[in-house]
Amino acid sequence: MGFTWIEQMNRHERRAAARKSQTAPSATDGDTPDALHEAGLRHMSAGRHPDAQRCCQRALELDAGHADTLQLMGLLSLHAKQYDAAIEWVGRANRADPKTPYLASLGAALEQQGLHEEALKAFNKATQITPDDAELWTKLANVQVLLRRPDHAIRDFEHALRLNPRYWYAAYNYALVLLQLQRFEEALVYLNLCDELQLNRALTLNGRSVALRNLNRFEEALSDSRQAQALDPANADICNNIGAALQKLTRDEEALEWFDRALDLQSDVVAVLNNKASTLGEV
Repeated sequence: MGFTWIEQMNRHERRAAARKSQTAPSATDGDTPDALHEAGLRHMSAGRHPDAQRCCQRALELDAGHADTLQLMGLLSLHAKQYDAAIEWVGRANRADPKTPYLASLGAALEQQGLHEEALKAFNKATQITPDDAELWTKLANVQVLLRRPDHAIRDFEHALRLNPRYWYAAYNYALVLLQLQRFEEALVYLNLCDELQLNRALTLNGRSVALRNLNRFEEALSDSRQAQALDPANADICNNIGAALQKLTRDEEALEWFDRALDLQSDVVAVLNNKASTLGEV
């Protein structure tokens, strides 16, 4: 079974950017670090990243330790997938003035670089500063998954969902962990919640098809997989899951067609090759 972790920009960063953009002066770039930082935020919000970077550089010429500008440089580096630079910029901001948004950005950059233990520390400290933020707990849980600590991940996902029981990202990523642990009944509960919160998402339908198939509810699994494939026709994992459901229904010729579709999309997936081989043995 393939799966996709969902990540998103930290809510604190989005809200801070929106507030700053709304309250920023309408004049041209000022000559103080605060004014230049706010101008940089406006440029970033409008997608003018080179202009945002120029504002930051000017602000840092005036005040090399301006924490909000260091953070903004980190966000620009994250957007450009320059993760080493992001770690350096946000790390400097955090050392100057530890705040939840800085720690969340630092954790994201460290995670992208595969520095999972360090990312865990950053997200853990962020949750200590802002303990009622479901998004931060979800990010912390996702790193626990990467560190192969499912018990800790489950604890953190459950805490996130206690804070916000209708938080799609936490419910979906929690369901993926439950699928990996073969706790299919529990996974189905959270995938049903995801479908209730956001109808017709291919990710949810595909995950639910896996849970249903493993609960021997093959027709329902096939239905969900077909709906997912209509939404995301180039997804090899979804094609494989359609084939797997058809295989369980002993519709082997149809199953082979879907395994071939999956291999056309992605030729080296071991699970698909194994499914095709086992189906050929039944034909």
